[in-house]
Amino acid sequence: MNPAYRFAIPIGLGLLAAATNFVLIRQATKTVEVVTVTKDVAEGERLTPDCLGTLRVRADNGLFNAVVRGEDMATLHKQSIGRTLKKGDLVFRADVLDPDGLTNGNNLKPGECHRQVIVPYTALVLGLRAGDPMLLAVRTSGGRKPNAPELRDGQLTGLRYLGAVALPQSNRSREPQWRVVFAAPLDDPAIRAFYDNYSNPGENVISISKYVPEKGAHTKTERG
Repeated sequence: MNPAYRFAIPIGLGLLAAATNFVLIRQATKTVEVVTVTKDVAEGERLTPDCLGTLRVRADNGLFNAVVRGEDMATLHKQSIGRTLKKGDLVFRADVLDPDGLTNGNNLKPGECHRQVIVPYTALVLGLRAGDPMLLAVRTSGGRKPNAPELRDGQLTGLRYLGAVALPQSNRSREPQWRVVFAAPLDDPAIRAFYDNYSNPGENVISISKYVPEKGAHTKTERG
């Protein structure tokens, strides 16, 4: 064998392995917009819009589920932080001290995670109680992937309502809004598609109401 081939073959195999590994890593991760702090924030301090920003990072599912995503940044308004953050640090869900107790880990069942969405005041059908099965009715068009198969019928079920908090009016939204917190199955494809498909998921919520499994429809009650 030509001596040159003795070196070329192992090098070629090494490059092939590296390329394969790179492709596999990229397939296992995705780019998401996450929340960061734009200045130092001391433990116990309340978060305000002027200290929050966003950053696009490549993350695996573990990080994706642990951080606060860009579209959820408004939910951090006036929330207290549980650890000191330095400028540029990512904000993790576990960092937020929820004063309303809606993301208390004690209200989750095995295999569930917290999800939240900010919706117009009229989208929430009042009468829901913590723990009730919830129906999330969403628009199926106009997103990044129109007519995404996971959102085909526009009805997301298998969820549990945990509570809602009225948010103050802001320059961005002159109408009252709700921060709705619910429990969803981990890695649920429909929920993942809902958050991935829209730059602002809450604006694409038609209604949040109680789900009646035997009827497959929501229970209508008087709106506030």
